[in-house]
Amino acid sequence: MYHLSVELLRYYDKIGLLKPEIVDSDSGYRYYGVKQLEHLNLIRFARTMDIPLERIAKYFHNPQVENLLDMLNEQQAALERRKKEILSLQHKLKVNQINGVLNNSLGRIRYQKEKACLILPVASGIQERKNLDWGQYIRKMKPLYKQLLTDMANIGIGLSKELIEEESFLCYDQVFLILNSSDERKEYLRGKKEKVHEIPAQKYVSITYLGGNEKAPEYYRQIQQWMKVRRLKATGAAQEIHRGGVRHR
Repeated sequence: MYHLSVELLRYYDKIGLLKPEIVDSDSGYRYYGVKQLEHLNLIRFARTMDIPLERIAKYFHNPQVENLLDMLNEQQAALERRKKEILSLQHKLKVNQINGVLNNSLGRIRYQKEKACLILPVASGIQERKNLDWGQYIRKMKPLYKQLLTDMANIGIGLSKELIEEESFLCYDQVFLILNSSDERKEYLRGKKEKVHEIPAQKYVSITYLGGNEKAPEYYRQIQQWMKVRRLKATGAAQEIHRGGVRHR
């Protein structure tokens, strides 16, 4: 029937989803009528939308039009949630972005204009960086930061101009989240009284590398030497952005 296996039909019977109209007590053959065929059509349609069998069975217990609409609306909402989850995973994966970094600019000092971005400060005050897990650190602070970090933000830390001049590269004095778009910011921060700042588009000296915090001093000194040769001076704080194992200074 409808190219369904005997095993599947028996399973539908077992869970109360599709019971045969008659079962021959002698042969064990199962016979299905028009009502069962109608149910089977609905099951096949619902399964194309990934509606769980348990939810379909619940509808069959009270097969009213409004209950059918409720089931379809529930699944539409579930698919929308799944869509957002998939988009979030795609954003976090960023394979193309990381491949581009590795292939084109890893370990190379650049002096170029960077796009404006939005940041959400989450902590301040001088701290030793050691080998702190920034993601774990932020997740402990506020549920909102955990949500942002999961869905739509990169982690950043800042070093003031004073720390750089003192060559205190194993310290930092700011932790922030970099938000990926103003639309996402509005959605997540609406009514939460969080102060979001915009860093304007401007030219930065930067370097990208793979590695942990212990490598930071080495790359800061490379940048300092590069700037000294070209008679460039820092005018503000340094920002470090962590992207999936790739660090950008």
